[in-house]
Amino acid sequence: MSMTARRSTGVDGPLFKQALLGSLKWLAANHEEVNRLNVFPVPDGDTGTNMLLTLQSAVEDVKESNAAEVSKIAKLASHGSLMGARGNSGVILSQIFRGFARAVEGKSSLTPREVAGALEEAANAAYRAVNRPTEGTILTVAREAGRSASAAASDPEATVPSVIAAAAAGARAAVLKTPSQLQILRDAGVVDAGGFGLQIILEGMLKTMEEATALSVELTAAKPRAAQTALELPEGGWGYCTEFLIEGTDLDVDVIRDEIEALGNSVLVVGEPELVKVHVHTDEPTRVINLLSRPRRRCDRGRWTDHESQHAGHAQRHRVGSLRRRCAAAQQRKRHPGREAGPVTDKKERARDRDPQRPPGCRCSRRLPPGSKRCGEPCRDEG
Repeated sequence: MSMTARRSTGVDGPLFKQALLGSLKWLAANHEEVNRLNVFPVPDGDTGTNMLLTLQSAVEDVKESNAAEVSKIAKLASHGSLMGARGNSGVILSQIFRGFARAVEGKSSLTPREVAGALEEAANAAYRAVNRPTEGTILTVAREAGRSASAAASDPEATVPSVIAAAAAGARAAVLKTPSQLQILRDAGVVDAGGFGLQIILEGMLKTMEEATALSVELTAAKPRAAQTALELPEGGWGYCTEFLIEGTDLDVDVIRDEIEALGNSVLVVGEPELVKVHVHTDEPTRVINLLSRPRRRCDRGRWTDHESQHAGHAQRHRVGSLRRRCAAAQQRKRHPGREAGPVTDKKERARDRDPQRPPGCRCSRRLPPGSKRCGEPCRDEG
């Protein structure tokens, strides 16, 4: 059955799968823009990369599935995103997938109203995962996208594409308001990176469902201008972004969260009784992992990154890239007086950002967490 034919009956498994593939393609094309907006909660320039890797993991779980039911595809995407969640934004994105999957459980296809309801529940699940939600972030954008979708779904003539279009428009409007809600964004002159990443994901889904060239042009023009800036190191530093999976039985996310709450900030503990994802910014990553290691628990896929080195490296690359672009533009104006200089891309910088084998801020031979012999990052420096 063609996509056009399926629209009349709603969103089934194959269409939702194609929407996910479309969102991945659109985020892959725009994740560097998301990286350059990244200043909160830590200005380490990897929000776009983390969201892309998380979405890639979700798609890996669904791409070989031929399930006809939307519920089965949504469940696979939820599991894949949890297993591959990276960073604060990636873990929250995995909870958006989880909330959506729970809302559509047992359904073969979704009506426009059910799509809107699932988007609202996705936002609610993301809020529940965060102990102290901050407005002006991906959470706000997810909530406003769901509300816009529900408003659109109340129209008797609503279609699935019109509901997704409303969600994307609601996300875009919410992203533009984030500087008025969060001081650090206002000071840096940027919108929220995670919120913009979610906007890109929704736009990618919409592009797939609409299959319209005119829409693609409009979405391309909707990108905010990135202005990544170097921020002063806060007292006490940013610590290490520490994340790992816990496998076991009868795992209680609330108990686990309480155990590590005092050891850091940006604490996210999410998952199911058999599998839990832990994310925390802490000065003592090995202590966190050792604290949660128990006879009936197995901590796996542990990784931690030094935020201070990551931010310093990203800020330096940004300064060098900006200088190169300004020099190239000046040379272009000198060669062609009177002609407006076009955009100049720092290809080496973009290539570094795209390299999935070398995460941003990798410093295997530099500062190591207390009590460890390696940084925890998969890196070429380690062979």
